[in-house]
Amino acid sequence: MDDISYKHFQSNDTLAGLFQVKRDVIYSTAMGRNLTLDLISPWAAEYADEKPALPLVVFVQGSGWLTPEPNFELPQLCEFARRGYVVASVRHRDCIADGTPAPAFLVDVKCAIRFLREHAAEYGIDLGRVGIWGTSSGAHTAQLVGVTAGISEFESPEHADFSDAVEAVVSCFGPSNLVRWLECMGETPDFAPLHDHFVVGTDEERVAMAEKLSAIRYVDAERASDIPSFLLGVGTDDPYVETTQVTNMVEALEGIGVEAEGFLVDGAHHESNFWSKVVLDEIWAFLDRRLRN
Repeated sequence: MDDISYKHFQSNDTLAGLFQVKRDVIYSTAMGRNLTLDLISPWAAEYADEKPALPLVVFVQGSGWLTPEPNFELPQLCEFARRGYVVASVRHRDCIADGTPAPAFLVDVKCAIRFLREHAAEYGIDLGRVGIWGTSSGAHTAQLVGVTAGISEFESPEHADFSDAVEAVVSCFGPSNLVRWLECMGETPDFAPLHDHFVVGTDEERVAMAEKLSAIRYVDAERASDIPSFLLGVGTDDPYVETTQVTNMVEALEGIGVEAEGFLVDGAHHESNFWSKVVLDEIWAFLDRRLRN
């Protein structure tokens, strides 16, 4: 036994670099069913004598406005927790399965943000450092959250004493002009069933709702002080979202003095090869600048 050598490691008394996941946290019951989110947070915060107030990233997975799959980006979301963020992956109502057309998805996500602010002390969240990140339809949602703070039409009565405003928006391959997007994609075989359930009514009513759900519509000088910083990206070979959905939004935001950054991923499609360490590093760096520094 005397000849055996052992490695010695310092105990991780602060639990640095570790995280925990709380599944199916109910944030709304007013819509006739329980709406839930998954919460990922640094493990150390749970055991601290006094919980630190950490920045929050709300994540909305792309789903074609159907039920988001919470596990798709789970490894990347856990990396946020390693970096000292609280992350909430939000599920919203399904426009087909739940029979809840637009703007139900937006009402739900904004409700979740208010819920998280209401429970900020319990979850160790800094009320003034909240960002939102979405992909595809979730990116469309994130953009709308960023530009519609305080618009009662998109708010449910739950958690009404708290704000659904955010301090940063990250949008990955999401449309900013839904009217244009529906003109391009709404009648294609892939999207025709969705088109019939997502925006309903007469042709005029569909167009009016699509206009109302176009984030670029709210980019107005009078609202500039209420619009947070944006980071928007899309692949140059994305078959569903044109690059102009990003470039037009960036130009509109910059035109009213709002900080906006855009990036294009050469040769990238929708999801899949859009992702790389370079892209994720860009997202992390943007959120660090807006929410941590």
